[in-house]
Amino acid sequence: MAGEVKLTANIPAEVKGISFLWRLCGISYIIAVPHIIVLCLKGIVFDIFALISMFTILFSGTVPEGMWNFMTKYIRHLYYVSAWLLNFGGKYPKFDGEVDPDQPLQVEFVRPDKWRSLFGLLRMCGIVLLTLVPHIIIMFFWGFWVTILIVIGMIAGLFTGKWNESSSKTIVNFIRFEIRVICYIFCITDTYPPMNGKE
Repeated sequence: MAGEVKLTANIPAEVKGISFLWRLCGISYIIAVPHIIVLCLKGIVFDIFALISMFTILFSGTVPEGMWNFMTKYIRHLYYVSAWLLNFGGKYPKFDGEVDPDQPLQVEFVRPDKWRSLFGLLRMCGIVLLTLVPHIIIMFFWGFWVTILIVIGMIAGLFTGKWNESSSKTIVNFIRFEIRVICYIFCITDTYPPMNGKE
C-alpha cells in the first residue's frame, strides 16, 4: 500500500553471551562511534530535507525522489545501528543505509504516489504534531517499559545466550511503532500511524 512503512525482524535463536557483556559495559557504543558521528551529520541534512518537504508537498503534492530516498536511507541506517547495539544479531552495519539482508531488522518504505497537499499545510502549522499527542504519550510510557526490558534482557542474555522471545517481540513492536510515527512527522509518509506496533 502506498505510504506504508513496514518493519520485519529476524532475530537469531542464539547470540554469543559475551556480546551482551560488550553492550552492558558500553564497549559496543565505543565501536559504534563512527556511525553515531555519521548519523549526527546526516541528521542535519535529514532535518533540512524534512523542512523543505513540507513546502514541496504543499505546492506540488510530492517530495522529490532524491530527498525521499536520502531520508529513508537515514532511517534505515539509524535502526540498523540500533539493532546492532541491541545485540539482535547481524553484522556490523554499513554506513550507506541501503537494504542489507544480513541485518536482523528490515525496514521497507513504500513511496506514496501523491501526498495530500493539506498534509503539508497541517505539518507547517504544527497541527500534525497535535494529532500525534496520543502517540507521544504512548511512546513515553512504552519506551520506559522497553528500556527496562532491554536491561533485563541483556543481563539474562549473558547466561542464556539469547533474547527472551516475548521481550524481543515487545521491543520490535515498539521500534515499529516509533518508526511509523517518525516517518509521519518528517513527511516520509502521510499515512497516519496506527496506535500499536503490529505488522
